[in-house]
Amino acid sequence: MAPPDNHHPSTRFSLVPLNDRAKAATAHPNNAYIARKSDDGKIVLDIWRVLSTSGDTTLATLGRTGDVFVEGSNISRIQCSFEVHPDTGLVMFQDRSRSHTTQVFGENVIQFAHGRPRKVVLFNDTQTIIGFGGEHQDSVQFEVKWLHEAPQREMALAEEREQNPRQAQTIDQDNTALPSQRQTRIHASRLSEPKLRWRSAGEELGRGRSSVVFKAVNCDTGNFLAVKEFNHVASAEQRDRLKREVEILSSMSHAHVVDYMGIEDCNGFRPKIFMGLKDGCLVSLAKEECSSQLALDVFRQMLDALDFLKKKDIIHRDLKPQNILYVRRSPSDPSGGYRFELGDFGFAIRATTARGDAGTPIYMAPEIVRGEPQSHKVDVWSLFVTMLWLWDFDGFRNKSWELMTRNMVLDHILGISEKPLPMAISAMAAENPAERVSAADMLRMLPTLTKNVAQTDSDPPASRPG
Repeated sequence: MAPPDNHHPSTRFSLVPLNDRAKAATAHPNNAYIARKSDDGKIVLDIWRVLSTSGDTTLATLGRTGDVFVEGSNISRIQCSFEVHPDTGLVMFQDRSRSHTTQVFGENVIQFAHGRPRKVVLFNDTQTIIGFGGEHQDSVQFEVKWLHEAPQREMALAEEREQNPRQAQTIDQDNTALPSQRQTRIHASRLSEPKLRWRSAGEELGRGRSSVVFKAVNCDTGNFLAVKEFNHVASAEQRDRLKREVEILSSMSHAHVVDYMGIEDCNGFRPKIFMGLKDGCLVSLAKEECSSQLALDVFRQMLDALDFLKKKDIIHRDLKPQNILYVRRSPSDPSGGYRFELGDFGFAIRATTARGDAGTPIYMAPEIVRGEPQSHKVDVWSLFVTMLWLWDFDGFRNKSWELMTRNMVLDHILGISEKPLPMAISAMAAENPAERVSAADMLRMLPTLTKNVAQTDSDPPASRPG
């Protein structure tokens, strides 16, 4: 029976034969159920989501016993496969042969490489040829022909993620750290291992005075990334600041601190820092919900992060809702809810060198406003103000932006700290940092503080009487 002219409605792409052995595969009776005559009269093989029984993420396997039958003594039982990334929806091509006789060809494609996983993302706006079998990995060759024209449509199959707005402006004056006497090189061999193969996904996540953050794809894993690209790093001072941020990020690993994945073009004018992509930030999440349990989760997890930074002798100096990122935990995770991570370490500094004016005015501790020595206690103050914002206590979100000077902001926050709050955390707002509690102090007090906090979703505390 002649192959049909119409493709299966769920078809993602077709395999177009490029040599005789590939043509033999398209004509083989075992593949008749996916064969189709294309517009130019060629017999092609359609690949769709429900084709394979090999697993939930497998589109199709190719080989002597695969979903797509390919015969030959130099072809493995399962030679290769097309997979769908479970989180991003991107199509990936995997070499399953023991002898590594599968490869990807074409201009601007991502090839299998020594020392990397034998699995790469296929992009539907790039002409891609897959080859396998034989010494040169080209005994059988197919072109991957996507059945749609819109570039990167596969990315739209992933769950839509909130933008991570970073529009609240931060202040960073020139004296945030002692400048080097000479321009400092950032040693990529130590800070950028392993080197990432990536591609932009075309979505801007945020923009600041000195950098832009955009979404990208890790071509070897199929995961989405957040790439922070600096606008123009030319002076010794700018390079020192970048070096400080990268060294701080690369020295940390904590569940509630954003994960650093590498740096590119570290000594060029437009360096890029790679981090894991999150679902959004606290600002966007608070628009959806603002329960007592959410506030408690943010508070507890940020205290964990600040206690960790204190032990690492690091001050963040720009803790605010825009810099608290979140990831929705999977339904199977017994913890439930969200995992929060502290991000944007652009103004972070070692406690031994902390000085100068840095951060966002509303969240600045008194000692920063007054140009006094700084310690990890500045982040404790910022977390207190962040909780006022999250609760929207006494209309804090609107009132704080109406205040004209830093001293007015400071007086307003100190006044609020004397009122009964949803949790007794006023000790975090002691004007004198020597009298202010630490994150570790608050963690020890947390069981007592949270006795009266509702453990179920409810109205925001600010909306309750009294």
